[in-house]
Amino acid sequence: MLWETTLRRLGRVCSASRSWSPTHGLASRPRRGRSGILVVFVAAIAMLGFVDSARAQAWVVQMRSGQVGGAPGAPGQLDTNVWRHPTTAPAGPLSATPFGPAWFAGAQPLGGGVQATLTQPNPGWLAPSFFCDPQLARWISHTFPSVQNGASALYAIPFNVDVVCIGRAELDLCWVADEYLGDGALGPNPSGVYLNGTPLPIQGGSFATISQANSVPLPIGAAGGLVPGQNWLYIYTRNVGVADSGLMFEAEVRVWDCPTCAEPPRDMVLWMPFDEAGGPTTRNILLNPSGNGTLGQAAGLGGTGRVGGAICFDQGHVNVAHYPALTLDGDLSIDAWVDLWGFTIPREHTIVDKRQFSPLFPGGWRGYRLYIDTPAIPALTGTLMLEFQDDVSGALQLASGPAVNIGGWQHIAVLVDRHAAGAGSIDVSFAVNGVCTPATGLSGAPVTGTLGTPVTRIGDILGPPAINQWLGGCLDELEIFDRALDCAEVDAIFQAGATGKCREFCSVEWDRSFYGTQSSIQVPARLCNNTVGTQVYNITINPLACPFGSTPSPVGITTNPVSPIAVPPGGCSTVWLTIPRPAFTAIGDVSCYEICMTNTATGDTHCCQGSVQWSPFVVVGPTASNPGSLSTGGTFQLGFPVQNPGGATTIAYRVSAIGPDMMPDARSISLDEQEPGTDIAGLLDLPAGAETSVEFTARFVRNDPMKWYAILLEMDLDGDGSFEPMESISVMNGLEDPCPPTIVEDFEFYTPGGEPCGIGGWGPWPGSTDVCGMVTTDEAFSGMRSLKIDGAMGGATGLGDDMVQRFDLTSGRHVLTMQTLVPMGASGRGWVVMLSEFPAPFNWALNLMLDADAGVIRDEQDAGQSTPLVFDAWAELQVVIDLDADTVDATYNGVQFITGKSWTLGVPPSGPATFKALDLYADEPASAGGRGTSGMYFDDVVLRTLCEPVAEPCVADCDRSGALDLFDFLCFQNAFAAGDASADLDGDGQLTLFDFLAFQNAFAAGCP
Repeated sequence: MLWETTLRRLGRVCSASRSWSPTHGLASRPRRGRSGILVVFVAAIAMLGFVDSARAQAWVVQMRSGQVGGAPGAPGQLDTNVWRHPTTAPAGPLSATPFGPAWFAGAQPLGGGVQATLTQPNPGWLAPSFFCDPQLARWISHTFPSVQNGASALYAIPFNVDVVCIGRAELDLCWVADEYLGDGALGPNPSGVYLNGTPLPIQGGSFATISQANSVPLPIGAAGGLVPGQNWLYIYTRNVGVADSGLMFEAEVRVWDCPTCAEPPRDMVLWMPFDEAGGPTTRNILLNPSGNGTLGQAAGLGGTGRVGGAICFDQGHVNVAHYPALTLDGDLSIDAWVDLWGFTIPREHTIVDKRQFSPLFPGGWRGYRLYIDTPAIPALTGTLMLEFQDDVSGALQLASGPAVNIGGWQHIAVLVDRHAAGAGSIDVSFAVNGVCTPATGLSGAPVTGTLGTPVTRIGDILGPPAINQWLGGCLDELEIFDRALDCAEVDAIFQAGATGKCREFCSVEWDRSFYGTQSSIQVPARLCNNTVGTQVYNITINPLACPFGSTPSPVGITTNPVSPIAVPPGGCSTVWLTIPRPAFTAIGDVSCYEICMTNTATGDTHCCQGSVQWSPFVVVGPTASNPGSLSTGGTFQLGFPVQNPGGATTIAYRVSAIGPDMMPDARSISLDEQEPGTDIAGLLDLPAGAETSVEFTARFVRNDPMKWYAILLEMDLDGDGSFEPMESISVMNGLEDPCPPTIVEDFEFYTPGGEPCGIGGWGPWPGSTDVCGMVTTDEAFSGMRSLKIDGAMGGATGLGDDMVQRFDLTSGRHVLTMQTLVPMGASGRGWVVMLSEFPAPFNWALNLMLDADAGVIRDEQDAGQSTPLVFDAWAELQVVIDLDADTVDATYNGVQFITGKSWTLGVPPSGPATFKALDLYADEPASAGGRGTSGMYFDDVVLRTLCEPVAEPCVADCDRSGALDLFDFLCFQNAFAAGDASADLDGDGQLTLFDFLAFQNAFAAGCP
């Protein structure tokens, strides 16, 4: 029954286990300490409690004077938590020189310190109860009674910090003292408070009034700063000669964990981190390379950002070509970090502009622009603004938000709910540094239509440049979402600070089964790295108690490859877990485990969880679990092969979509074109020894990139009406790519020792058998498997290895990349062959020979176009084919050795401007007349069609229609009449006759 399985999944989410993540096996969270829990350690009375925090939570340590055994004491008793240096001074400074390490060590118990004494208050002193700490703190002194024994003293209070990594800390101190804290200007120790020997800026006070020092920043680190574990707070009271002395205090040390990265919110459609050292392009994490940005003039990468790098503008911009996910017909959000510079004229600092003019649109325009308005000069702040207009009502919306400081990084966001209260309503909020504020100034009809345009411009307006509308400053971490984020999500991004959103994460198949007497199984895990550089990770496997099963965690899990594992930027690498069989005894037994990846450079750790269970008789084939990236809108065929090695039976099954939180998904995935959240169910009739397959389609209907989902197969194995999980397929949502790759092959999901022919589009050379190489675990660039071609492995025809991938490319620019490895001592020759006609009549367009005997890779038709081979290390081969220009270029290990060669004339006789097949070929063995190939390896084969670069908008094409006509004159005339800065074509800050002349000249010159 569905509710039973739902309860079981809820049990996974609600586990109280120490490391149980609500994102489970399909996402991960970083672990640096114990962030998110606020525990109060009270040094004086050993009390635990919770303190509320409106923003980020902190660990709090409370300390107070005059406590005996966990409760306020009485005069004459010894304080059990406060110690003092045995040396006292009847009047004046306690020391004639500054306190040194010996002084502080001497105040501790092991250094000779003695316990402070609760004293009888002088009648003129403040009563024991004071508003900082009612009824708890008490007066202490160096002796009892103090009224005849006034003296200066140094007190020491030990406390522990139970935070693994301290991000920041601060102190609140409330006190009354006879006479006051520290020497001030009267002695060598002006400070009255010290942390681990480091002076803090706290001094003064009085015996009759309460003094406070709030939110005093504390130094962090082993050199006299706050550290995890044992720490000491020292309070120095100075007596100026009156007959008595004393101290009453309450202190709080608040400690925040090192910031942890924020989980990227769902429904993101653009993410530009601007982390490159230079141009001409900048990466869009969500759709690389098709959605990357192209730098315009005076836009510079390589700046120091709030999170990694940043881009800074000096009348420059970035263009991003439009792709389907950027057409917004509902809610939207935009967020970024900005650092505005000083300037000398009023300015609208454009963050992102996605507007388009057409006389066919009601109102003439559609789209949106987010900017910061600084109308006054000089200005210390600007106003966050959003303008947008649909293509249905044509109504202009102008929303005004809160102030943004000039200078220094500020986090800004706008959240637009176009369905706030149903039709006819809209809600806009802004956020600055995590604090949400409702918009003001909304006018006109609500926006209901689409907001898509051909280009997204960052840092300036679309259209002719305007002197006062480009961003004067730097930009970092720009994102666009196709929904209205909530304020908590925006605040989490702000609170993450320099750590930003999580770019490293792992996933592991959540449900995998042992069948019959299997002693071990292999389960794929993925380490994902979306930073700009290669990252290296160590892997650890931890036991994990299942909240829904009693079988102990698997013991002896091993990984292949083993740590450390390098993961290239912008993708995931597969690690195979070999899991020994736990002690299963019955249907429904489940065993859980955790895999963690730790970045060897930063120490950041991300963990994900998996589970295995046992089935006595139903077997699911292993090839069904090939994970992939499913584009939004695309429909994919998936399936679970099922075998029955036992007696004939009929089994009920169910297929469900599961979200990243391991709860049933009801919004993102459609199975068999049903509404999201609708399962597939049925009966399988399985005669003894029969095999069948549960086939279905899956389609993402909502954008949710960078999150792992699962398609789960469950079966009622024991006929009791409830379903047992069997297997899951992991899928990650990808944005619809206008230039998708034709091939993405890493050989990870082929059986080691077997041929890839018949799988993934690979096939043998026509008329040949047993020539498709071998998938091996001997070498791998990513994951644990690669393809080995070996000329001595030919089959009955004796042709050596000769495997082909077919496609049909007839125009455009394409780039083929693959990782190659030639072992040291290798002999013979291997080929990477590209054909313009396939099958017969065959035509070879480019033959690249990896000649191990000569130690070069070269064009077989031109020996002069070559470069040395790299032995015993992976080297990338890249071939760029321009079918329209009839050229081909090749680069190996970063060295270009073929430039501008004709594709059609490359191998006589000439062939067509088409690309029909890729052939990986190993020379025949000597017995067949060749030189053989002792063994060469290939991995990560990718063929991608290159998108056309974004063209700069033509000044004369005012309406962006792609044609110059009367509508462009009308567009410019309307902009001029409206005083729009886009009509200032000569850039002098004024609209004059010269702008009309500039437009006329541009129109006459035409567009490129």
